[in-house]
Amino acid sequence: QVDDHKLLQDQNTKITNLTSKLSLVQAELRQNTQTNLRQRRMIGRIFAVIRKYDEQRKQNACESRPCQFGGTCIRHWGTQYTCLCPDHRTGVHCEEGVDECEMYGGTSAGCQNNATCKNTDVGFECDCTPGFFGPLCNDQENSCEANPMICGEGTCIPQNKGKMHICVCKPGYQVIHELTSPTCVDINECASKPCHPGIECVNL
Repeated sequence: QVDDHKLLQDQNTKITNLTSKLSLVQAELRQNTQTNLRQRRMIGRIFAVIRKYDEQRKQNACESRPCQFGGTCIRHWGTQYTCLCPDHRTGVHCEEGVDECEMYGGTSAGCQNNATCKNTDVGFECDCTPGFFGPLCNDQENSCEANPMICGEGTCIPQNKGKMHICVCKPGYQVIHELTSPTCVDINECASKPCHPGIECVNL
């Protein structure tokens, strides 16, 4: 980053020194013709430096709007400038996107609950898994309200953390698997062959 204050201070010092020399030149011009010619050349060089300084002082590199994607242009000396980029952009002109999915992955600032993260021009977005919603997919749907018959022959009880719901089954029913199939299904009591040989078992 260019130190504008130091540049301006250096240029002002040069101008002060040149002005002092110019005063000496003017005094010498009154003495003789030979000195007059030599010092007129020196005066020309002095004014050339002054004009260059003035041109640089008036330049504004931010007028061309070099910063992209909402970046803020910070004007420096002459043709110098710096782009202050938004959080999701990087590069000299903010032309490069930041991989925020990788940056925030696995943290509370990224997509939650196994959601799929996708980078965009303005940040990132989350494609939520079933049962979740919100910008980061950290809000959970009440599956009991969405589907009152989700438990089948049982009562649906919503959960605040982890599982979306649990099923409390009626007698004779059970949940096969709490994660993959948390629904109450009929228990086949005959599978354990409870009846004596020759007697038919009827599952009720």
